[in-house]
Formats: sequence, structure tokens, C-alpha cells
Amino acid sequence: MRVSAPLRLGPDRPRAAIIVVHAGASGLVERLRFLGLPDDAFPRDALFLYERDPSTWKAPGNPVHVADARRAIEQGLAEGVPTAVVSWSGGCVAAARAINEIGAERVALFVDVEGPVDRFSLVPPGRDMPEWRGLSPFDEAPWAGRELVRLLPGCPYLRVQGRPDHVHGDCLVHADRIMQVATTRCAWSRRLDLAGRVENGGREVVDGLDRALRELPYPTGSR
Repeated sequence: MRVSAPLRLGPDRPRAAIIVVHAGASGLVERLRFLGLPDDAFPRDALFLYERDPSTWKAPGNPVHVADARRAIEQGLAEGVPTAVVSWSGGCVAAARAINEIGAERVALFVDVEGPVDRFSLVPPGRDMPEWRGLSPFDEAPWAGRELVRLLPGCPYLRVQGRPDHVHGDCLVHADRIMQVATTRCAWSRRLDLAGRVENGGREVVDGLDRALRELPYPTGSR
């Protein structure tokens, strides 16, 4: 099953292109609600929203969903302006893999909003997920394409972290771990800690993304 082309919102001549990569299939339904924001939260930018293919397994790492993310990012790059990829929760896996396939040097900024980073944070505590039943935490190979600590691209990286985390509550070990990786791997890295749940901190995220776009010597999709 194939899905429709990404939905583009925003001005004809944007400052930047922002691609939103969700963990679920409902990108055109969820939109920016995970940040508590309306569609026009980035009025100077082209915002790209899309539905991922719902016909196959749902857990992060599905190559079909990586292809969906890549298609949306490539449409953003075609704008010829700095391109930022904003992922929500487990969408960070498809986003990171798509960026790596496209070339991290072409992406201005990767904004990871409360994404799981390894096999221990990918599996929600106390939840039975069929896709994970056959995976042992002691087997390296099955996790190779699923752990952000291994997949994190070298482009500038902004981690957005609420407290409590939407899955792990006050345990933020996974956020600490990805920042340790980012400081050595990424061209630029920052962590934006919110005083409360992420859906109540959307305006801080808008401000943080604006600051990053002003601060970074970013590439454009036309290059």
C-alpha cells in the first residue's frame, strides 16, 4: 500500500523547510499536536506532514517507513532552503536512517523530540509489543537498524526533552546517553530541557529551533 504525497503548508518563499516524522501512521492527523502547537506555529517556514505506509509492522526500524521519511525529506530539500527534520518519539529511527541515506551534510538540523535511543528505551516498560517479542537484548544484529545511538547522523542535532518523558517518566537516562554520543559525532549539538510535559512546551521548541537556524552555518537543499 502506498500513501499520498506529503502535505506542504506555509509560504511560497520559506525561510526553511521543516519535515515532521512521527512514530505512528497518523502524521496528517497528529500534525504538531505532540508539541501542543497549531499548523501555523512556524509561519515563515514550509511545513511537511505525511502519512506513513500503515500496511506493514509498526515498530521503529521498518525500511518501508524509512522510505516514507526519505520521500518527505527530499521534498523539503527541493525547496532549496535550509531543511530541518523534526521527529517525535520512535520516529527518530526512520528520521535518522533517512538522513543518513540522503547525506547528513545536506540537512541543516535534526530535532529529536523524546526519541528512544537504544534497545532498553525502545521497548516501553510494561507493554507487550508483538514486534519485539523475538528480539533479545543480548543479540546485537537485530538492533543495528533500530538504535539511535548507532544511527545518529552527523548533522547538527537538537534533543528536546520534557520531564516527565512521555514513556519513561522521570527516568531520562536515554536522553543523557544520546547527548554523550551527539557531543562527539554531530557537527553541533544542544539539549533543550522543558519544565514539564513536551506538549506544554511547544513555544520553547519553536524558539529553540529558531535560535538554531540563526546560529548554524547550514546547507540548503539546492546544494
